[in-house]
Amino acid sequence: MTKTFIKEKESEEKLKYEIE
Repeated sequence: MTKTFIKEKESEEKLKYEIE
């Protein structure tokens, strides 16, 4: 569960960087 949460957080940050 924690690993999945971290992976989702990383994906969210990557998306934010790509949007900017």
